[in-house]
Amino acid sequence: GEQTALAAYLVWANLDEAITLQELRADLLEQLPDYMIPVDWVVLDELPLTPNGKVDRRALPAPTRSDRVERQYIAPRTEDEQRLVQIWEEVLQLSPIGVTDHFFEMGGHSLTAIRLLARIRNEYQIEVPLQVIFTDSTIAGICRFLQQNQQEKEIEITAAPRQEVYPVTSAQKRLYVLHDFAGTAYHIPLVQWLYGSLDLARLEVALQTLVERHEALRTSFQFVEGQLVQQIHPRVTFQLKVHHLRHPEGVEKELQAAIRPFVLENAPLFRAAVYCFPKQKYLLLLDFHHLIADGQSVNLLWKEFVALYRGESLPELSLQYKDYAYWQMNRQAKEGFVEHEKYWSEKLSGEIPMLELPTDAPRPAVQQFTGNVYSWSLPIGLSQSLKQFAKQQGSTLYAVLLAGYVLLLMKETGQEELLVGSPQAGRSQLEMEQIVGMFVNTLPLRVHLQAEGSYLALLKEVSKQLWEDYQHRDYPIEELLAKMGLQHDQSRNPLFDTLFVLQNLEQSEDTLPGLAASPYEWESRTTKFDLTWTAVDAEQITFAIEYASHLFKEETIARMAAHYQQLLTQIVAAPDRSLHEYSCLTVDEEKQLLAYADGGQQIGSSHQTLVERWERQVEQTPQSIALVDQGRSMT
Repeated sequence: GEQTALAAYLVWANLDEAITLQELRADLLEQLPDYMIPVDWVVLDELPLTPNGKVDRRALPAPTRSDRVERQYIAPRTEDEQRLVQIWEEVLQLSPIGVTDHFFEMGGHSLTAIRLLARIRNEYQIEVPLQVIFTDSTIAGICRFLQQNQQEKEIEITAAPRQEVYPVTSAQKRLYVLHDFAGTAYHIPLVQWLYGSLDLARLEVALQTLVERHEALRTSFQFVEGQLVQQIHPRVTFQLKVHHLRHPEGVEKELQAAIRPFVLENAPLFRAAVYCFPKQKYLLLLDFHHLIADGQSVNLLWKEFVALYRGESLPELSLQYKDYAYWQMNRQAKEGFVEHEKYWSEKLSGEIPMLELPTDAPRPAVQQFTGNVYSWSLPIGLSQSLKQFAKQQGSTLYAVLLAGYVLLLMKETGQEELLVGSPQAGRSQLEMEQIVGMFVNTLPLRVHLQAEGSYLALLKEVSKQLWEDYQHRDYPIEELLAKMGLQHDQSRNPLFDTLFVLQNLEQSEDTLPGLAASPYEWESRTTKFDLTWTAVDAEQITFAIEYASHLFKEETIARMAAHYQQLLTQIVAAPDRSLHEYSCLTVDEEKQLLAYADGGQQIGSSHQTLVERWERQVEQTPQSIALVDQGRSMT
């Protein structure tokens, strides 16, 4: 994935008096906090300038490892250290790595940390908690943990016995129930522009090969003796739809028409179409139902599709998704699984807090899935400050942003107990990485806030919860909900109404021969939750807020985004302030409030009583929401 770090570009004024970079770094450490110290130091003869005399940032050379102030390299001394060095170099795609180098300073992040732990688990059959790598993120530190901890071997995933039908996973059960109500909300469309010479026959052969390779693309669902099961078909009828259009302007309507609900009893739950335009311009649509794939699966399928289109061969698969489903079913009888269930039972005991965000319209009696997306970006300076702040705190960017989001929800609702969905990839074993299927398990992060507590205390609490939840990530929450017998409010999701996601931008080098590709800016018209905040970790952190358009107006979501940015700006500047001291109001909102307080002319004549002002407002805006209580709204 793409990594970012603070870099300094220097031009020595006098080479005879120049100090060493180590001396410069040491001097800055006395004046600045750690997270503001550059990682890379590039010495130039002169700075490149634009015609206007300003620094031309695009012309600055990219830093290399040699531009870093080198720490002392310590080579591996034992067999375990040598094995771990090899794993680290594979995961980080960097060498050489010493046993005292810090994982996150070498470019690691939360997702690569999970991949690292999966490889360690596969190599040693020992579960290393995520917290360990945050506490001591060196090879030497991991070695110490491995030597001090021995664990019962995890049940390995093996091929399921051959049978007519196979069990489904807990996540699949939940999605199946939602299918009739959700329309296309649980579809995963991949839409790409293609420019150049496209071989339609080769494209169709590549897609057909994927269908033959992955059983998930040949899977349907049915009930047998009252139990939902999945059936793997040896062959399915798959056809690439080809449409010829004159202009790309109306392609949005074509896509909306193509992405229609699947019949779950009929495989494949996957479709593909190509829209052909003049001058060798094409639009490729791949549409998957979430029952058979997740985001990582779609990324994997795209990489394999590109390889097949190039004419390359792929390694054989030893396992398929049905094997994972069978493994999950057998794993539930193990003692460790009971411990996972106990953890979540205690965490979700008592009254479940529901998110009480003020809405722009009354909540329907039955949950709807109509939605829209609002996109925006943080300034580059704030983005870099947040990443450096996360490193300084020994935390992750996800935890920092999530804690900020929890604070925003506290400000917007007044609630001091919140539940936020936190998705986990669910591929806890190395064998799962190349399997296409539905692995994602969304965990409920339950946070108790104290207005007198600081943001740093909140960040510590959120990080602790994430670490603990991660240790119990393989437990299917759907199973617990069924056992708890919760009264399900049909107007909302069972546990939480908001989700917070961080995606790491991965620069794919997979290219189609003779073609240039770029993603189509797809505007989703559905939503699974009231609010889903997706942050993308790039040089400039971007957000896509998927919101329930039947509950919120776009300007309401835009205002929340502005409030969130205000909070993040204040957090970076003063993270030790009490939560109640942070203000989410923008400058314009503060000016407006000051104007109201200064004379009050804007809210009516001083001769009017409060009742008269109320009646006047009712006449002006009779349909506006006046009262929100327990999820109900009144005009």
